[in-house]
Amino acid sequence: MNTLGRNTASAKFILFFVVIALTIIMLAPDAVYNEMPLISDVMPPGVYYPLWPPGFFLIDIGLIAFIYVRLLLLPPKRFQLKPALKLLLGIFIVCLALALQFNNGYFLDFYDGIAFILRFSIIFAMLYELTRSNFLIAYKLVSSIVFILFIVSSVAFFVLGIEESTANRINLVGMGPNVSSDAILMVYSVSLILYKRKYISSLWLFAAFLPLIFFIPFTGSRRAFMFAAILIFLTLSPKGRLSVGAIIIAIAFLIANYLSLSIDDLAAEISTLVRILETFDQISTGSFQDGRSEMYQTAITTVQSNPFGVGLSDWAIQAEMAIHGTGSHTHNFFIQMYLKFGLLSVFIYLQFFYFIYFLIKHNFWYQLLFFGISFNTGYGFWNVKYALVFMWLCLLLHKVVQNDYKNTR
Repeated sequence: MNTLGRNTASAKFILFFVVIALTIIMLAPDAVYNEMPLISDVMPPGVYYPLWPPGFFLIDIGLIAFIYVRLLLLPPKRFQLKPALKLLLGIFIVCLALALQFNNGYFLDFYDGIAFILRFSIIFAMLYELTRSNFLIAYKLVSSIVFILFIVSSVAFFVLGIEESTANRINLVGMGPNVSSDAILMVYSVSLILYKRKYISSLWLFAAFLPLIFFIPFTGSRRAFMFAAILIFLTLSPKGRLSVGAIIIAIAFLIANYLSLSIDDLAAEISTLVRILETFDQISTGSFQDGRSEMYQTAITTVQSNPFGVGLSDWAIQAEMAIHGTGSHTHNFFIQMYLKFGLLSVFIYLQFFYFIYFLIKHNFWYQLLFFGISFNTGYGFWNVKYALVFMWLCLLLHKVVQNDYKNTR
Protein backbone atom coordinates (compact mmCIF):
# COMPACT_ATOMS: atom_id res chain seq x y z
CA MET A 1 0.00 0.00 0.00
CA ASN A 2 1.60 3.26 -1.15
CA THR A 3 -0.67 5.72 0.59
CA LEU A 4 -1.32 6.26 4.24
CA GLY A 5 -4.96 7.24 4.51
CA ARG A 6 -6.50 8.17 7.81
CA ASN A 7 -8.48 4.94 7.99
CA THR A 8 -5.67 2.52 7.17
CA ALA A 9 -4.21 0.16 9.74
CA SER A 10 -0.83 1.93 9.45
CA ALA A 11 -2.34 5.33 10.21
CA LYS A 12 -4.22 3.98 13.22
CA PHE A 13 -1.07 2.33 14.55
CA ILE A 14 0.90 5.56 14.12
CA LEU A 15 -1.71 7.59 15.98
CA PHE A 16 -1.86 4.96 18.72
CA PHE A 17 1.93 5.10 19.11
CA VAL A 18 1.83 8.90 19.18
CA VAL A 19 -0.77 8.93 21.95
CA ILE A 20 1.17 6.40 24.06
CA ALA A 21 4.51 8.19 23.55
CA LEU A 22 3.14 11.63 24.40
CA THR A 23 1.39 10.22 27.47
CA ILE A 24 4.59 8.62 28.75
CA ILE A 25 6.61 11.79 28.15
CA MET A 26 4.07 13.91 30.03
CA LEU A 27 3.14 11.57 32.87
CA ALA A 28 6.37 9.79 33.74
CA PRO A 29 9.36 11.73 32.41
CA ASP A 30 11.35 11.26 35.62
CA ALA A 31 11.08 7.48 35.34
CA VAL A 32 11.87 7.53 31.63
CA TYR A 33 14.65 10.10 31.57
CA ASN A 34 16.34 9.31 34.88
CA GLU A 35 16.16 5.54 35.05
CA MET A 36 17.11 4.59 31.48
CA PRO A 37 20.18 6.65 30.54
CA LEU A 38 22.37 5.65 27.61
CA ILE A 39 24.69 8.63 27.81
CA SER A 40 24.63 10.79 30.95
CA ASP A 41 25.84 14.33 31.45
CA VAL A 42 27.20 16.06 34.52
CA MET A 43 25.81 19.18 36.13
CA PRO A 44 27.90 22.28 35.43
CA PRO A 45 29.52 23.96 38.45
CA GLY A 46 27.81 26.85 40.21
CA VAL A 47 24.32 26.39 38.78
CA TYR A 48 21.36 27.94 40.59
CA TYR A 49 19.21 24.83 40.10
CA PRO A 50 19.41 21.77 37.83
CA LEU A 51 17.69 21.70 34.47
CA TRP A 52 15.95 18.71 32.90
CA PRO A 53 18.23 15.66 32.33
CA PRO A 54 20.10 16.46 29.10
CA GLY A 55 21.50 13.04 28.17
CA PHE A 56 20.35 10.47 25.62
CA PHE A 57 17.89 7.83 26.78
CA LEU A 58 16.15 4.73 25.54
CA ILE A 59 12.98 6.64 24.80
CA ASP A 60 14.94 8.96 22.50
CA ILE A 61 16.09 5.96 20.45
CA GLY A 62 12.51 4.69 20.27
CA LEU A 63 11.17 8.06 19.13
CA ILE A 64 13.88 8.41 16.48
CA ALA A 65 13.04 4.95 15.17
CA PHE A 66 9.35 5.89 15.00
CA ILE A 67 10.06 9.03 12.98
CA TYR A 68 12.29 7.04 10.62
CA VAL A 69 9.58 4.43 10.05
CA ARG A 70 7.00 7.18 9.58
CA LEU A 71 9.12 8.79 6.88
CA LEU A 72 9.56 5.46 5.13
CA LEU A 73 5.76 5.09 4.97
CA LEU A 74 5.34 8.44 3.24
CA PRO A 75 4.70 8.01 -0.50
CA PRO A 76 7.01 9.95 -2.85
CA LYS A 77 4.29 12.45 -3.76
CA ARG A 78 4.11 13.62 -0.15
CA PHE A 79 7.66 14.98 -0.30
CA GLN A 80 7.76 18.77 -0.60
CA LEU A 81 10.79 20.93 -1.21
CA LYS A 82 9.81 23.79 1.09
CA PRO A 83 9.73 21.74 4.35
CA ALA A 84 12.99 20.04 3.33
CA LEU A 85 14.68 23.41 2.85
CA LYS A 86 13.39 24.58 6.24
CA LEU A 87 14.83 21.44 7.82
CA LEU A 88 18.20 22.01 6.18
CA LEU A 89 18.20 25.64 7.35
CA GLY A 90 17.41 24.47 10.87
CA ILE A 91 20.25 21.95 10.82
CA PHE A 92 22.61 24.63 9.52
CA ILE A 93 21.65 27.01 12.35
CA VAL A 94 22.09 24.27 14.95
CA CYS A 95 25.52 23.39 13.59
CA LEU A 96 26.65 27.03 13.71
CA ALA A 97 25.34 27.37 17.28
CA LEU A 98 27.29 24.23 18.20
CA ALA A 99 30.38 25.73 16.55
CA LEU A 100 29.90 28.80 18.74
CA GLN A 101 29.84 26.54 21.79
CA PHE A 102 33.12 24.91 20.67
CA ASN A 103 34.66 28.31 20.05
CA ASN A 104 33.91 29.36 23.63
CA GLY A 105 35.70 26.30 24.97
CA TYR A 106 32.72 24.21 26.06
CA PHE A 107 33.14 21.66 23.24
CA LEU A 108 30.78 18.73 23.94
CA ASP A 109 31.12 18.99 27.70
CA PHE A 110 27.44 19.90 27.66
CA TYR A 111 25.49 18.38 24.77
CA ASP A 112 22.01 19.07 26.10
CA GLY A 113 21.41 21.50 23.22
CA ILE A 114 21.65 18.67 20.69
CA ALA A 115 19.52 16.33 22.81
CA PHE A 116 16.83 18.94 23.39
CA ILE A 117 16.53 20.05 19.77
CA LEU A 118 16.34 16.44 18.60
CA ARG A 119 13.74 15.60 21.25
CA PHE A 120 11.68 18.74 20.62
CA SER A 121 11.72 18.11 16.86
CA ILE A 122 10.40 14.59 17.36
CA ILE A 123 7.72 15.74 19.80
CA PHE A 124 6.67 18.45 17.35
CA ALA A 125 6.37 15.89 14.55
CA MET A 126 4.18 13.67 16.74
CA LEU A 127 1.99 16.55 17.88
CA TYR A 128 1.63 17.71 14.29
CA GLU A 129 0.57 14.21 13.25
CA LEU A 130 -2.00 14.00 16.03
CA THR A 131 -3.36 17.54 15.60
CA ARG A 132 -3.60 17.23 11.82
CA SER A 133 -5.48 13.95 12.14
CA ASN A 134 -7.94 15.10 14.85
CA PHE A 135 -7.32 18.30 16.77
CA LEU A 136 -10.06 17.52 19.31
CA ILE A 137 -8.35 14.26 20.25
CA ALA A 138 -5.10 16.19 20.57
CA TYR A 139 -6.83 18.69 22.87
CA LYS A 140 -8.47 16.03 25.02
CA LEU A 141 -5.23 14.06 25.35
CA VAL A 142 -3.03 16.95 26.50
CA SER A 143 -5.69 18.57 28.69
CA SER A 144 -6.46 15.22 30.34
CA ILE A 145 -2.78 14.59 31.06
CA VAL A 146 -2.33 18.05 32.55
CA PHE A 147 -5.44 17.49 34.69
CA ILE A 148 -4.00 14.20 35.96
CA LEU A 149 -0.73 15.96 36.81
CA PHE A 150 -2.74 18.62 38.65
CA ILE A 151 -4.36 15.89 40.78
CA VAL A 152 -0.98 14.29 41.52
CA SER A 153 0.51 17.67 42.45
CA SER A 154 -2.45 18.49 44.68
CA VAL A 155 -2.00 15.22 46.56
CA ALA A 156 1.69 16.05 46.99
CA PHE A 157 0.75 19.47 48.35
CA PHE A 158 -1.40 17.86 51.05
CA VAL A 159 1.01 15.02 51.87
CA LEU A 160 4.37 16.81 51.67
CA GLY A 161 3.31 20.41 52.14
CA ILE A 162 3.41 23.35 49.74
CA GLU A 163 6.97 24.43 50.53
CA GLU A 164 8.58 21.02 50.06
CA SER A 165 6.54 20.24 46.95
CA THR A 166 7.54 23.54 45.35
CA ALA A 167 11.18 23.25 46.40
CA ASN A 168 11.43 19.76 44.90
CA ARG A 169 9.55 20.81 41.75
CA ILE A 170 6.67 18.40 42.22
CA ASN A 171 4.52 21.07 40.55
CA LEU A 172 2.89 19.12 37.72
CA VAL A 173 5.60 16.56 38.53
CA GLY A 174 8.91 17.99 37.42
CA MET A 175 8.06 21.60 36.56
CA GLY A 176 8.90 24.83 38.33
CA PRO A 177 6.26 27.21 39.78
CA ASN A 178 6.00 29.52 36.76
CA VAL A 179 6.35 26.75 34.18
CA SER A 180 3.66 24.59 35.76
CA SER A 181 1.34 27.60 36.04
CA ASP A 182 1.98 28.46 32.39
CA ALA A 183 0.93 24.95 31.37
CA ILE A 184 -2.35 25.32 33.30
CA LEU A 185 -2.97 28.72 31.72
CA MET A 186 -2.26 27.51 28.18
CA VAL A 187 -4.63 24.56 28.54
CA TYR A 188 -7.44 26.68 29.92
CA SER A 189 -7.02 29.48 27.36
CA VAL A 190 -7.40 26.95 24.54
CA SER A 191 -10.30 25.29 26.35
CA LEU A 192 -12.12 28.61 26.48
CA ILE A 193 -11.58 29.17 22.76
CA LEU A 194 -12.85 25.70 21.88
CA TYR A 195 -15.83 26.06 24.21
CA LYS A 196 -16.89 29.37 22.68
CA ARG A 197 -16.65 27.81 19.23
CA LYS A 198 -18.77 24.88 20.47
CA TYR A 199 -16.06 22.26 19.88
CA ILE A 200 -16.12 21.00 23.48
CA SER A 201 -18.74 20.76 26.20
CA SER A 202 -18.86 22.74 29.45
CA LEU A 203 -17.58 19.63 31.27
CA TRP A 204 -14.18 19.90 29.55
CA LEU A 205 -14.06 23.61 30.30
CA PHE A 206 -14.91 22.97 33.94
CA ALA A 207 -12.15 20.32 34.19
CA ALA A 208 -9.63 22.87 32.88
CA PHE A 209 -11.05 25.53 35.21
CA LEU A 210 -10.38 23.59 38.42
CA PRO A 211 -6.54 23.67 38.17
CA LEU A 212 -6.79 27.38 37.36
CA ILE A 213 -8.31 28.24 40.76
CA PHE A 214 -7.04 25.38 42.95
CA PHE A 215 -3.43 25.14 41.75
CA ILE A 216 -2.08 28.51 40.66
CA PRO A 217 -2.59 30.27 44.05
CA PHE A 218 -0.25 27.71 45.65
CA THR A 219 2.62 27.95 43.16
CA GLY A 220 3.89 31.37 44.16
CA SER A 221 3.65 32.71 40.60
CA ARG A 222 2.41 36.30 40.64
CA ARG A 223 2.44 36.51 36.86
CA ALA A 224 0.25 33.41 36.59
CA PHE A 225 -2.20 34.80 39.16
CA MET A 226 -2.72 37.90 37.00
CA PHE A 227 -3.31 35.83 33.86
CA ALA A 228 -5.65 33.51 35.76
CA ALA A 229 -7.70 36.53 36.84
CA ILE A 230 -7.92 37.67 33.21
CA LEU A 231 -9.09 34.22 32.13
CA ILE A 232 -11.75 34.15 34.84
CA PHE A 233 -12.95 37.55 33.65
CA LEU A 234 -13.11 36.29 30.05
CA THR A 235 -14.96 33.18 31.19
CA LEU A 236 -17.63 35.18 32.96
CA SER A 237 -18.33 37.31 29.89
CA PRO A 238 -21.75 36.83 28.23
CA LYS A 239 -20.28 34.75 25.40
CA GLY A 240 -18.62 32.14 27.58
CA ARG A 241 -20.23 31.39 30.92
CA LEU A 242 -19.49 28.38 33.06
CA SER A 243 -22.16 26.61 35.02
CA VAL A 244 -23.55 28.30 38.10
CA GLY A 245 -21.70 25.77 40.25
CA ALA A 246 -18.33 26.76 38.82
CA ILE A 247 -19.00 30.44 39.43
CA ILE A 248 -20.00 29.73 43.03
CA ILE A 249 -16.81 27.69 43.54
CA ALA A 250 -14.67 30.51 42.11
CA ILE A 251 -16.28 33.17 44.29
CA ALA A 252 -16.12 30.99 47.40
CA PHE A 253 -12.46 30.24 46.72
CA LEU A 254 -11.55 33.92 46.34
CA ILE A 255 -13.42 34.80 49.55
CA ALA A 256 -11.67 31.95 51.38
CA ASN A 257 -8.31 33.24 50.15
CA TYR A 258 -9.11 36.74 51.43
CA LEU A 259 -10.28 35.52 54.81
CA SER A 260 -7.32 33.18 55.18
CA LEU A 261 -4.94 36.14 55.19
CA SER A 262 -5.86 36.70 58.82
CA ILE A 263 -4.76 33.18 59.73
CA ASP A 264 -0.96 33.04 59.75
CA ASP A 265 -0.47 29.30 59.16
CA LEU A 266 -3.00 29.08 56.34
CA ALA A 267 -1.91 32.34 54.79
CA ALA A 268 1.65 31.06 54.59
CA GLU A 269 0.43 28.20 52.39
CA ILE A 270 -1.28 30.54 49.89
CA SER A 271 2.14 31.48 48.58
CA THR A 272 1.01 33.41 45.51
CA LEU A 273 -1.23 35.75 47.48
CA VAL A 274 1.47 36.22 50.12
CA ARG A 275 4.00 37.16 47.43
CA ILE A 276 1.52 39.60 45.87
CA LEU A 277 0.91 41.31 49.21
CA GLU A 278 4.66 41.44 49.88
CA THR A 279 5.21 42.97 46.43
CA PHE A 280 2.61 45.71 47.04
CA ASP A 281 4.16 46.40 50.43
CA GLN A 282 7.66 46.65 48.96
CA ILE A 283 6.47 48.95 46.17
CA SER A 284 4.70 51.25 48.67
CA THR A 285 7.84 51.50 50.80
CA GLY A 286 10.18 51.86 47.85
CA SER A 287 12.09 48.68 48.67
CA PHE A 288 10.86 46.40 45.87
CA GLN A 289 13.06 43.33 45.40
CA ASP A 290 12.66 40.48 42.97
CA GLY A 291 14.84 37.44 42.42
CA ARG A 292 14.93 38.13 38.69
CA SER A 293 16.78 41.42 39.13
CA GLU A 294 20.05 39.69 39.95
CA MET A 295 19.48 37.14 37.18
CA TYR A 296 18.81 39.87 34.60
CA GLN A 297 21.94 41.73 35.63
CA THR A 298 23.93 38.50 35.37
CA ALA A 299 22.38 37.81 31.95
CA ILE A 300 23.31 41.27 30.67
CA THR A 301 26.88 40.88 31.95
CA THR A 302 27.07 37.46 30.27
CA VAL A 303 25.94 38.95 26.94
CA GLN A 304 28.52 41.71 27.28
CA SER A 305 31.23 39.13 27.94
CA ASN A 306 29.97 36.93 25.09
CA PRO A 307 28.76 39.39 22.42
CA PHE A 308 28.33 36.61 19.88
CA GLY A 309 26.64 34.18 22.29
CA VAL A 310 27.76 31.19 24.35
CA GLY A 311 26.52 28.25 22.30
CA LEU A 312 23.75 25.73 21.90
CA SER A 313 23.77 24.42 25.47
CA ASP A 314 21.55 25.80 28.26
CA TRP A 315 23.95 24.07 30.65
CA ALA A 316 26.87 26.01 29.15
CA ILE A 317 24.91 29.24 29.54
CA GLN A 318 24.29 28.42 33.21
CA ALA A 319 27.97 27.69 33.71
CA GLU A 320 28.89 31.00 32.03
CA MET A 321 26.33 32.94 34.09
CA ALA A 322 27.72 31.37 37.28
CA ILE A 323 31.03 33.08 36.48
CA HIS A 324 29.33 36.50 36.32
CA GLY A 325 26.81 36.12 39.15
CA THR A 326 23.79 33.83 39.45
CA GLY A 327 24.14 30.41 37.82
CA SER A 328 20.70 30.16 36.27
CA HIS A 329 19.01 30.56 32.93
CA THR A 330 18.31 34.16 31.91
CA HIS A 331 14.55 34.12 32.66
CA ASN A 332 14.09 35.83 29.30
CA PHE A 333 13.37 33.97 26.08
CA PHE A 334 15.05 36.50 23.79
CA ILE A 335 18.26 36.83 25.83
CA GLN A 336 18.46 33.05 26.23
CA MET A 337 18.02 32.54 22.49
CA TYR A 338 20.73 35.10 21.77
CA LEU A 339 23.16 33.37 24.12
CA LYS A 340 22.33 30.04 22.44
CA PHE A 341 22.43 31.09 18.78
CA GLY A 342 24.19 34.46 18.74
CA LEU A 343 23.36 36.57 15.69
CA LEU A 344 21.53 33.59 14.19
CA SER A 345 18.85 34.04 16.84
CA VAL A 346 17.25 36.48 14.39
CA PHE A 347 15.75 33.41 12.65
CA ILE A 348 14.18 32.33 15.96
CA TYR A 349 12.86 35.84 16.55
CA LEU A 350 11.29 35.95 13.08
CA GLN A 351 9.36 32.76 13.82
CA PHE A 352 8.16 34.23 17.08
CA PHE A 353 7.08 37.50 15.46
CA TYR A 354 5.22 35.53 12.79
CA PHE A 355 3.30 33.85 15.60
CA ILE A 356 2.59 37.29 17.12
CA TYR A 357 1.22 38.38 13.73
CA PHE A 358 -0.94 35.26 13.63
CA LEU A 359 -2.35 36.01 17.09
CA ILE A 360 -3.16 39.62 16.16
CA LYS A 361 -4.71 38.67 12.83
CA HIS A 362 -7.09 36.18 14.45
CA ASN A 363 -7.84 38.21 17.59
CA PHE A 364 -6.15 35.90 20.09
CA TRP A 365 -5.47 38.87 22.35
CA TYR A 366 -5.08 36.90 25.57
CA GLN A 367 -2.41 34.65 24.06
CA LEU A 368 -0.67 37.75 22.66
CA LEU A 369 -0.46 39.32 26.12
CA PHE A 370 0.46 36.01 27.73
CA PHE A 371 3.39 35.27 25.44
CA GLY A 372 4.51 38.90 25.31
CA ILE A 373 4.92 39.06 29.09
CA SER A 374 5.87 35.43 29.75
CA PHE A 375 8.66 35.35 27.17
CA ASN A 376 10.14 38.55 28.59
CA THR A 377 9.98 37.38 32.22
CA GLY A 378 10.69 33.67 31.91
CA TYR A 379 12.24 30.87 29.89
CA GLY A 380 10.56 27.48 30.09
CA PHE A 381 12.19 25.58 27.24
CA TRP A 382 14.55 23.77 29.59
CA ASN A 383 11.52 21.62 30.39
CA VAL A 384 10.18 18.96 28.00
CA LYS A 385 6.63 19.24 29.33
CA TYR A 386 6.51 23.00 28.88
CA ALA A 387 7.83 22.74 25.33
CA LEU A 388 5.30 20.01 24.55
CA VAL A 389 2.34 22.07 25.83
CA PHE A 390 3.59 25.20 24.04
CA MET A 391 3.96 23.42 20.70
CA TRP A 392 0.55 21.80 21.20
CA LEU A 393 -1.04 25.19 21.83
CA CYS A 394 0.51 26.73 18.71
CA LEU A 395 -0.54 23.82 16.48
CA LEU A 396 -4.03 23.76 17.97
CA LEU A 397 -4.61 27.47 17.41
CA HIS A 398 -3.55 27.12 13.77
CA LYS A 399 -5.83 24.11 13.33
CA VAL A 400 -8.82 25.85 14.91
CA VAL A 401 -8.39 28.80 12.55
CA GLN A 402 -8.18 26.46 9.54
CA ASN A 403 -11.24 24.53 10.67
CA ASP A 404 -13.25 27.70 11.27
CA TYR A 405 -12.33 28.89 7.78
CA LYS A 406 -13.51 25.64 6.22
CA ASN A 407 -16.79 25.75 8.17
CA THR A 408 -17.57 29.29 7.01
CA ARG A 409 -17.04 28.58 3.32
